[in-house]
Amino acid sequence: MRRRAFTLIEVLVVVAVIAVIGGMIVVGTARDRRGVQVRAAADQLAAVLRQTRAMAMQRKATYGVAFNIANARRTSGRVLNNNDGGHWYRVIGPSRSNQQNQGYTTVHRLSRGWSPDAARFDVPVRRPLAEIATSWVGERQPLPANAVRFLALGDQDSGAAKDPGNHFGPTYPRPWCGWWSQADGRLYTWGGYDPEIRHFGQTMVWYTWNEQPRTARDGSTISFTGFYYEGIDGRIDGCVHPDDRLVHDDADGNGWTGLDEPRSFALWKAGEPRPLVNADWLDALIVFNPDGSARYEDWAHLRHEFGHSARDAGMFNERHARNLDRSAMGDMCNQISGWEIGQVGITPNNRYEVAHYQRRTGFWYITLAPDTGDRWQYASAEEALDSLLPAVRVGVSQLGEVVVVDVRRSLAEDARLHPTPRGAWWERRSCGLQGYADNLWQDRMPVEDAITAEMLRERAWWLE
Repeated sequence: MRRRAFTLIEVLVVVAVIAVIGGMIVVGTARDRRGVQVRAAADQLAAVLRQTRAMAMQRKATYGVAFNIANARRTSGRVLNNNDGGHWYRVIGPSRSNQQNQGYTTVHRLSRGWSPDAARFDVPVRRPLAEIATSWVGERQPLPANAVRFLALGDQDSGAAKDPGNHFGPTYPRPWCGWWSQADGRLYTWGGYDPEIRHFGQTMVWYTWNEQPRTARDGSTISFTGFYYEGIDGRIDGCVHPDDRLVHDDADGNGWTGLDEPRSFALWKAGEPRPLVNADWLDALIVFNPDGSARYEDWAHLRHEFGHSARDAGMFNERHARNLDRSAMGDMCNQISGWEIGQVGITPNNRYEVAHYQRRTGFWYITLAPDTGDRWQYASAEEALDSLLPAVRVGVSQLGEVVVVDVRRSLAEDARLHPTPRGAWWERRSCGLQGYADNLWQDRMPVEDAITAEMLRERAWWLE
């Protein structure tokens, strides 16, 4: 019998099929490997949190875990990346100088005091930073560089302070998973920095007709996105400090700073990496009390504490240079009291940069995901979704329980996204105190264990 040979076309088809199958195997293997790395990092974080809680209970003292996020140098900052290993956390314990043995929280809650003499207004920022530096327990715990990153340290990035109309600024709010814009193909992530989103609601003047943009040293309008908060330094390129920041120190040792004190303390130097979330400042901090209960401390408390305005030197609303000089990191945060917007009853979470849904879900969440470098544009919401998964969330309850939750690609079978809070709804002027008080939609549950293409595309994460 004659044996029929394969034609060239048949051979090419077989080779193509084998290539496709091989590619699927490689992609699947890479995804599996990423999933293993993210899950291992989440399990390690959960173990450290549980150990910290046990230490607090055993030693009858207050301990916590502080988080740090610093993007790699020479990256845009538009997405969080861990290329240089700048994502880490660390255990912190009781302050060594605290005689009352109430834990380091006396440092974190440092009150700068107030004096009628505005020239002698502040406790120097060096003091709490030195106190924090002596309170660390053990070494930093880094996430694997180029492999795992913090996707979010809270549930919502609320952006800059509300303007007088009490609504969110452009591209905000951003949920913990971010959202994908069909208009420009951008993935707007939690904590992403975009210097093109200029001044929005950060003047602290409550009269709409009196709004004035704040300006940097170079005269440019300040941008308030991400948690860099340009402040007087101006635009941030390559994720590093654009300028030296020398602040007033307590040279005469009397416990106060003032205009007669030298600007001799270097808060940072130009060219150093600029953390979005600074563990050394206790920006993001989960605390365990001696009874085992937990709390997520005020977001960026030291920044807010050093942002209080003196009676004659309102840093935000008057843009007073003297107070900026003394404020250290005080121009790197949102508004810090209800006074600046007309003494109305603004809840704390409506002022802070980050919102947590703990009252709805029962947990404060830290979300880990694969590191994707500096990419922020995707052809579709589905492609953006692939860059976020597999993700894992580590939750801490008010009672101190620690859980690890794998993030799914679909909602629960009986769950539906609510049709109202999505898309352009977020930019309405009623989406402030009246429509979204305390940064929580009052009678709904948010999605806490899934990311879907619909959530990214529609900026929708509240359940029907």
